[in-house]
Amino acid sequence: MADNTKFTISNLDASDKLVALYTNIKADRKLDKDDVFGYYKLSSIGKASNQEIEIFQLFKDRPVETATVGWVGVGNMSYNVFVPYYPMLIDSMYKGYQVSTASAKFTTEKPDTFCTYGTSWAQDAEGNWQRVSGFKAYPSNWKDSYYFTFEGLGGYIANADKITGKPLKAEAKAYVADKLAALQQELYKDFVTTDQLAKADDARALATENGKTMAEKAHKLGVELVEYITKDEALQPSVFTDVKEGAYYVDAVNWAVANGITSGTSAATFSPNADCTRAQIVTFLEPTASEMTFTDVKADSYYDKAVLWAVENKITSGMSDTLFAPDATCSRSQIVTFLYRMQNSPESKAENPFTDVKADAYYANAVLWAVENGVTTGASATTFDPAGDCTRGQIVTFLYRCLSK
Repeated sequence: MADNTKFTISNLDASDKLVALYTNIKADRKLDKDDVFGYYKLSSIGKASNQEIEIFQLFKDRPVETATVGWVGVGNMSYNVFVPYYPMLIDSMYKGYQVSTASAKFTTEKPDTFCTYGTSWAQDAEGNWQRVSGFKAYPSNWKDSYYFTFEGLGGYIANADKITGKPLKAEAKAYVADKLAALQQELYKDFVTTDQLAKADDARALATENGKTMAEKAHKLGVELVEYITKDEALQPSVFTDVKEGAYYVDAVNWAVANGITSGTSAATFSPNADCTRAQIVTFLEPTASEMTFTDVKADSYYDKAVLWAVENKITSGMSDTLFAPDATCSRSQIVTFLYRMQNSPESKAENPFTDVKADAYYANAVLWAVENGVTTGASATTFDPAGDCTRGQIVTFLYRCLSK
């Protein structure tokens, strides 16, 4: 029998008997505006863009003109402020809310102008619609728009690594968050009060001007913060001298290091062209598990737990019952098979264009899946080179394309 007393709200007691509606919610404190606004800053709620949230405070003990206060937030709620105004008193809104701009243009090529990153629908060569990743190029007068400013601020912070190849420094994100938090408190303090409006010669004019001033102050700071985060100084510098700007694996290396998947071969080098071993691969994938059966995997090696995890989860197996061959170079067929099994071996409907990938090969489905999902391509239009060795640069690129989406 269910214990209905544990429900947040219920009309059944512990014996499933119908009773008056009750709740077990206990008030531990009085909520304030920061509690409400903070709720919308949760990543599971605040979308990256194209969002406007308006929260209304209703007061039963105020005159009708000031009994409703609106708080407006736009763009990415994780990096924003809520701007107050009196909707029943104002004659006009701040111009930044109303400015006319062209739409942002989606492109798969990075533009020279300010942009964010996201996905959009596009047609492939056969005319089929598919979701693709790319850049959102902002119109030339985007700074005049309150909406574009805050959408751009949050969108750039969230996707700086995809836009520039480098993530933002943690201190840069903290700087933005601190500036916005300080402004939010300032807006609370400077917002015109009911008593001030009651004493004003023209309450409507005062409320209108005050609302515009609040929005203008937020807009100005938003533009300044966008300018701050788009400077090179706000980005994490590449610490590896052998990872050159423009290399196909730059984004992947930055992502892998930032997410703790791997590190450099030294403080200054990543060795992107060095062969990647089976031990390194399974360590990149996951570092946890239980009991060792391979005699060539020592208990104190950096990869022992990763090998156990990979075998337990059927991502790979040993070369025999007692040997794993951790120092053997990982091949192209092996890495796509590892990733394919990590994704629970999804079905691929693609036709096989590769003459060196036989239909009964253990990696056949994995190769088709990897190519279909943009994890890798063939060595040529008709060959995959399944036995080819994989370098560290190639491996982190495969991981990045598979796991960072």
